[in-house]
Amino acid sequence: MKLKIDLSVRFILVRYMIFIVLGGVVGKLFPPQEEIFFIYLCIMGISSVFINIPVPFNERIYGFIAAFMFGFWLSLLFPQSMDPIKFFWLFGGLFLLVLSIFVLFLAGRWLDYDIGKQSLKSWNERNYFPQRARDLERIIDCLRRKETTSIGVEAEWGEGKSFLMEGLRERLSHEGYTLITIDVMAIRLDNFPEYLIHELDATLFRQGRLSFHSRALKHVLKASKLDVLFLLWGNMETRYAKLFDAFREELLTLNQQIILVYEDIDRIDDVKGIKNILYLSEKLTEQQSRWTNSSIKVIYQYNATHMRMLGFDRVYLEKYIQNRISLTRISLLNLIQAIQASDFSNKKILSKDDIFRLPPYLYVGRRAFLRKEQEWMECHFLDRFTIRRAKSFLQAVIFRVENLPFELSETERSLVVAFSFIEYFMPNVYDRINIHPLYRGFDIFDEHGRRYTMVDVQNEKIEDLLNPEHYPVNFELYIAWRLLGLDGISAFQRIDYSEVSE
Repeated sequence: MKLKIDLSVRFILVRYMIFIVLGGVVGKLFPPQEEIFFIYLCIMGISSVFINIPVPFNERIYGFIAAFMFGFWLSLLFPQSMDPIKFFWLFGGLFLLVLSIFVLFLAGRWLDYDIGKQSLKSWNERNYFPQRARDLERIIDCLRRKETTSIGVEAEWGEGKSFLMEGLRERLSHEGYTLITIDVMAIRLDNFPEYLIHELDATLFRQGRLSFHSRALKHVLKASKLDVLFLLWGNMETRYAKLFDAFREELLTLNQQIILVYEDIDRIDDVKGIKNILYLSEKLTEQQSRWTNSSIKVIYQYNATHMRMLGFDRVYLEKYIQNRISLTRISLLNLIQAIQASDFSNKKILSKDDIFRLPPYLYVGRRAFLRKEQEWMECHFLDRFTIRRAKSFLQAVIFRVENLPFELSETERSLVVAFSFIEYFMPNVYDRINIHPLYRGFDIFDEHGRRYTMVDVQNEKIEDLLNPEHYPVNFELYIAWRLLGLDGISAFQRIDYSEVSE
């Protein structure tokens, strides 16, 4: 019976022979007096590699090194003179060199990491929103389920998704998880596949393993972009799929949980690029149920509203994102109170009265003429109050109050707060009232272009023109008009807390 040798085995044997021949050629290129020195340099190199890359997981790599050294030694079998004294001098010099480098390395590490090292605050110490701590637990519970392959973290920009991932990295780093964060805004999307393979290859290397397929895979990915070379490769899709599966197998043999985190994939505004990210990540996470202690999982961060605007509705996302977790919304009152207590603890910026004078509360001790004003406000401002905007809003109030050359009265201070709120949470209204005269800046229009003043709307009770579903700009103008007290009722009196229902 004829023994058939697998093609991959024959290819490896050919590689061994090439390294043996290469070692012999290099050995003959060196003059006799330099051969021994080169041998010791090779021994040093192998030792340094051995320290960082364990042998049991990289037998082939060390096999190729051994083949090269075997070929080099074969070239020394020819009669040559060798001086023993010179040999021992070289050996002693190399030993002292290695010892000195080792001592310098330890000293440098001690200076860098031990002297003056400051303890860092943990994520829990830096987090002042209990809602985000609960969100973190939800994500971790989902990740720990074996069947989970992908999670979509849905929240507005500035809601703290990146900060949440910091907590996730801190919590899971001690449990054998490896988090790889990819900022899609910082890379060229046409090079995304090569970049992703590079990051995963670096993960392999940090764990002491060298990939046999990453280089070929990156080469195929680059070649597939060139129409001229496409025909030379034959069935490119088949070659790519085999290499990709082999590379994924190498990752899964790490016996680790690898988590890819994509930051704000919707910010690139590139539909094709987002689809490539979703497709490639799905291929990475499939067919891994047979692995007990290894997995590759993906976390996508995005703004669900913006994803829908790009054409990615919920039905489409269900194909690629297994679990979707929306971050808990934080009310304006909780946002401001928490930020003031942590970031501005030495300053008293807004009191509870100040906060309840702002939308979506607008409690100023009077009844609005809109029957659904409270309901409309709560829906319209639902996605406006983010952590980032709230911080910017408070910083603007502090700057304006502290840098005015005169002391503000309570009414003037409330106007500063109101204008700052309009600037950061209703920017379209802020731009408009800065362009038009104040008495025309709050005029609204119907679908036919007819102009109405706020007084006309109030007197004629034209509520339909203020419906935020059809006239969002009109509704915001009305809210700003009331917020500034232009409806003729003082907006700066004390709050009647019997009306407040937070």
